[in-house]
Amino acid sequence: MRFTERAVGRVRIFDTVGKWTLHSGSEELMARVKSVVAEGHRHVVLNLSECRYIDSSGLGDLVSACSLVHKAAGKLALCQLSPRLADNFKSNRLDSFFLITSTVEEAVAQLGSNVLEIACPLAGCSGCARISEQVDQSTHTCLKCGCRYSVRLLEEGATEATVTSFRIPTYEGEWIEVSLRQPCTVEVVGRFDLFVSESLEKAWQTVPVPRCVVFDLSGCTELSAAGIQGLVSLLQTARSRSSAESPKGQDRAVIVLPKEGEAAHAFPPGIAVFKDRDSAWASLGKMAVITSLVVTVRQQQ
Repeated sequence: MRFTERAVGRVRIFDTVGKWTLHSGSEELMARVKSVVAEGHRHVVLNLSECRYIDSSGLGDLVSACSLVHKAAGKLALCQLSPRLADNFKSNRLDSFFLITSTVEEAVAQLGSNVLEIACPLAGCSGCARISEQVDQSTHTCLKCGCRYSVRLLEEGATEATVTSFRIPTYEGEWIEVSLRQPCTVEVVGRFDLFVSESLEKAWQTVPVPRCVVFDLSGCTELSAAGIQGLVSLLQTARSRSSAESPKGQDRAVIVLPKEGEAAHAFPPGIAVFKDRDSAWASLGKMAVITSLVVTVRQQQ
């Protein structure tokens, strides 16, 4: 077995040729991988495009190399496996243990850039979205709850990002869309039932205080009595809080309902209901400057 070594940015690439078996010369390669990691190079790619066969001893070497790199807080990728090698990895259930890519370039792209974690803004969620530091995008999806959120484009080295909007999925193809402009608009897309009203409460809790919110239900495909009661309870609870609990000012909220239907009768006096968004916005009058919703940004550990 022979190998050559090269570097692409922060990634060390080893191109292997021949069979990877006991006493095939793989000891030299393993010693070099160990040396590279000790020198501080944490990311390693093993190009197996010219490797014709790997026996159990070779598989053991690969597992050891992967563990060595991981202990150094790095990553190891295998690339360009032949169909025979790919089947071998799958039968030994190693395809889920290793990062395996189709090309060297793909491996370098995955290992050579820092991964950023952008915390989910949704109240009560400890999840985050992960993106490559080299990817220029402003909309992200929480890996834990599925919330989609948009942030102002990150500056290099930023540790915080300001959220401009977020979307909570409810049913398939349905969601709650929250725009954090002034005033904040919380729009329900799809049906509105008890389950969705619970998600609506999460949206309310996520909006920074003092909250000044327009709940837009005008586009709902269904308004259930249980959903409406859930919203009524939310607003009554919010109203009953003292100003001491909201030191930055009192929360305010109004509702926009479909122009057709009798849903307005389900809301008790004191809860303002409108037939269009413009009237709802106007009813809120002069509003305080909205507090920014800020999330943390950090490099993946």
